[in-house]
Amino acid sequence: MAENFQKSLDTSGVEPHIHYSNERYHVTAHYRKKLPGKQGPQQEQVSGENGTQNLLCNFSGVRQCPDYAEKVRPMVKDGVYFIHEAIHSTPKKILVEGANAALLDIDFGTYPFVTSSNCTVGGVCTGLGIPPQSIGDVYGVVKAYTTRVGIGAFPTEQSNDIGDILQTRGHEFGVTTGRRRRCGWLDLVLLRFAHMINGFTALALTKLDILDVFSEIKVGVSYKLDGVKIPHFPGKLSVHESSLSSVELN
Repeated sequence: MAENFQKSLDTSGVEPHIHYSNERYHVTAHYRKKLPGKQGPQQEQVSGENGTQNLLCNFSGVRQCPDYAEKVRPMVKDGVYFIHEAIHSTPKKILVEGANAALLDIDFGTYPFVTSSNCTVGGVCTGLGIPPQSIGDVYGVVKAYTTRVGIGAFPTEQSNDIGDILQTRGHEFGVTTGRRRRCGWLDLVLLRFAHMINGFTALALTKLDILDVFSEIKVGVSYKLDGVKIPHFPGKLSVHESSLSSVELN
């Protein structure tokens, strides 16, 4: 853990005077993944002699953290006050980038296949301490097709040659895990749902060139639940698994 932390500091090019971290943030160390017991559905349980040895080895790196803390210390600030001053003193342009897609939001995503925080626009308030009235334009970034890593609801998924082409041409691999992303047509029902939550000022449509090889391009425009068209994205996972009978593609 300590060696990886040192390497990341040395190679990242981070300069303390222009990069800051909130003093209220948590630090996630590499040894967390070695703790006994499963940390998630896709992580193996650490057990046996080798697992214990790895755990102790990683914990030994914690004792070196005070040395690295001195490197990080100049980058740590009171984030709430820092942002407040940026908004209310000499006005600055503030750009906040979300790390995950709207449907991975812990409250509005396809639970339980979500992340652990709010990655919709509300995360600007809860994550940075920015008051709602200070939020200006909200830009939605959306691919010209839909992707997903791992299991979970995916109504417009193309488990065929189309999905393979999208995956290959788009170089669709999970950033953290390196797993192949599942691919399918753009789902306008999902996009409309994301807009309901975030209130997009504008959309940035990306990766249009990936679709160049298709003579016909489709998008999902509506869902049918038990044979009846519904005007919204259903909230219960059981709905996706059993009763969502079809997706209308145009």
